[in-house]
Amino acid sequence: MKRSEDYEARFIRLSARVEKLITRFIIGLVLLFIVGQCAVHLLPIRFLLNETVKWEGSAHILQK
Repeated sequence: MKRSEDYEARFIRLSARVEKLITRFIIGLVLLFIVGQCAVHLLPIRFLLNETVKWEGSAHILQK
């Protein structure tokens, strides 16, 4: 009986590690998706800001 209990305990620990790994992987994918969506929405804003600078001649807006 001792041996089967050891296997059961090892399986539970391994399952917990795998669950943590899968959870972190899913969280990483969600964060990557959010960052990608932000980048997609910010690119047109950056383009419009550059066009505004060209038309108004106020290049000091983008300079740091």
